[in-house]
Amino acid sequence: MANPILSIIVPTYNERDNIAVFYKKLNQILENLDISWEVLFVDDDSPDGTIEAIKQLISEGAKVRYLHRIGRRGLSSACIEGIENSQSQFVAVMDADLQHDERLLPAMYKELANNRYDIVIGSRYLDSSSIANNWGFGRRLISKVAVFLSRLLCSTEISDPMSGFFMVKRDAYEKTVPHLSGKGFKILLDILSSSPTPLKVKELGFKFGIRSAGESKMSPLIAFEYIAMIIEKYFGLYIPVKFLQFSFVGSIGAIINLIVLGLNYKLVCTSFIVSQIIAAIVAMIFNYYLNNKLTFTHAKNIGWEFYLALLKYLVVCGLGAFINIIIATQLFNLGLPWFLSGVVGVVFVSVWNYTLSTVLVWK
Repeated sequence: MANPILSIIVPTYNERDNIAVFYKKLNQILENLDISWEVLFVDDDSPDGTIEAIKQLISEGAKVRYLHRIGRRGLSSACIEGIENSQSQFVAVMDADLQHDERLLPAMYKELANNRYDIVIGSRYLDSSSIANNWGFGRRLISKVAVFLSRLLCSTEISDPMSGFFMVKRDAYEKTVPHLSGKGFKILLDILSSSPTPLKVKELGFKFGIRSAGESKMSPLIAFEYIAMIIEKYFGLYIPVKFLQFSFVGSIGAIINLIVLGLNYKLVCTSFIVSQIIAAIVAMIFNYYLNNKLTFTHAKNIGWEFYLALLKYLVVCGLGAFINIIIATQLFNLGLPWFLSGVVGVVFVSVWNYTLSTVLVWK
């Protein structure tokens, strides 16, 4: 069987009720397009029966394939895995939640087939576009901030680098592969910022629809990974992005430490040293939980290993704090200003905690 000309990559998670409707709408639009095409669903082990709905389509003769990912999560990585498992000349990426307008696909294909552009993007922010009226102020604000941050990475000026709806030539995509991070929830931004040369981009406006079933893919983890991708693009050549994430969590833990210290010392009226010990332990447990959830999500500890690794983490960080005190004190006694002594101690303990935690706690 010859490879299709167009593959439509659709990452899914809990989209069972949308699958049949999505394919029907897609088929109605593409059946009049004089090329061979396929839909490739990439499902992150949805517990709601999404895979069963996809298999039902296949049994009915639909132009559908699927990848069932076990133990792997993430929108960008799902899209990359889907593209790598297709061999078509043109690849589109869109969601199954019916918010992306499938009627734009023929126009996208024609723009690429004419060899004028490398990638065609469905934009929510052109004059001809329309954002669904169910977006509240909070979601609009988050979207605008995310777009602003993403534009810092793009060498091409576009209105919607955060769009999840686009079509790209395979040869243009393949040039970006060695530089893709695969993090976060917007593969388009990853592609645009990873291309060794600026891609020729065309934007087409569309009406962003309203989700009627399933659940949003947005989560704190995905947002954290999006920020991590931006950091990696800027600093990844010089500082490991995991270390920056680890340090960010540590800064939140420092705030938790001060809050718990103040509550114990001022309100509970425990002694200062006891308050310090309690605050340090609470902060370390908080840091461990957050790092396990966000920083080391692909190697996170579960079950009984979660508690065993927590004990290791407490020991590692406890030793780090002790060494920090020794180093800072020695530097201060040698004549280094107190501030610089403290900074050197903090930097050393940060590297210590990260290195040993990576090896011993999250392996």
